[in-house]
Amino acid sequence: PYHRSTPRAGVTVQPDGQNVKITAPGEETILSAGFYAFRDAQRTVVTSFDAAPANAFGVSISGGAAEVVLSASGVKITVHGAPGRRTINLGPLGTRTVDYAGGDPLTVQ
Repeated sequence: PYHRSTPRAGVTVQPDGQNVKITAPGEETILSAGFYAFRDAQRTVVTSFDAAPANAFGVSISGGAAEVVLSASGVKITVHGAPGRRTINLGPLGTRTVDYAGGDPLTVQ
């Protein structure tokens, strides 16, 4: 934790292709027009906003809006937005497919 009025030491912001990469001690964030991703020692989070593919930190999402959280307690996938199939590649943990009918967000673990 840090006080919001105190600048954080070691933070860098740099372009990375069409994305923006923000690094700070112990964490990394990627911002893109269609997704964002975050990782630190406890978790990796990749969230897509639309059907454009998202790929960061060894996780990829295709088919629509979804959020993937990898942590010591497991994998949590939440899909939302337009109905359809989401394909989630988790690298060495394999690939998961979620068929989403629409409506309320659907979370699978």
